[in-house]
Amino acid sequence: MRFQPFRPSSRYAEEARRCKHEEQKMLDDPRVFTVGADAHQWAAMWVDEELTTIPLHADSYLPWRAALGMNAPDQPWFELVINAVLRRAVSDGVIAVPEPGAIRSKGNIRDPLTEDTIGITLGFEALRTKRLIAASPESLMYADLNARPELGAHAVVALLHAVSDIMRAPRYL
Repeated sequence: MRFQPFRPSSRYAEEARRCKHEEQKMLDDPRVFTVGADAHQWAAMWVDEELTTIPLHADSYLPWRAALGMNAPDQPWFELVINAVLRRAVSDGVIAVPEPGAIRSKGNIRDPLTEDTIGITLGFEALRTKRLIAASPESLMYADLNARPELGAHAVVALLHAVSDIMRAPRYL
């Protein structure tokens, strides 16, 4: 018996084409991945007194981790702090997303010599499909965040705007 490669049925192919078209149309909306005007008020509500003098940098993320309720020792990475801030911003409606889901990191950028994480790539995971439907065309580099002078709630808003700028021109998966 000869091996027959999988060939999707025309019904399957049409459904896949229709879903791709809907996702493309949804992501082309100019309001998608924009930061709301109330972002600073939102950030000021949960940024406590201790964080008002601390930047949101890769080398000063430990107090942020505690403020976000990430006290487990298995959560030591700056990437997880960024994911927690983004998860909170999306769930509170501060960043407009195309449909229910989450903006999250989808990969790490590593220094070729030290193998330290120096940035992350982002994606949007739709709740209905549990898969990434949009990916950032460029990375969120830790050096760029570390160069920003903002502290406290201003640092959170700066992070949201950096993520918005990166995600506004997504590469479709």
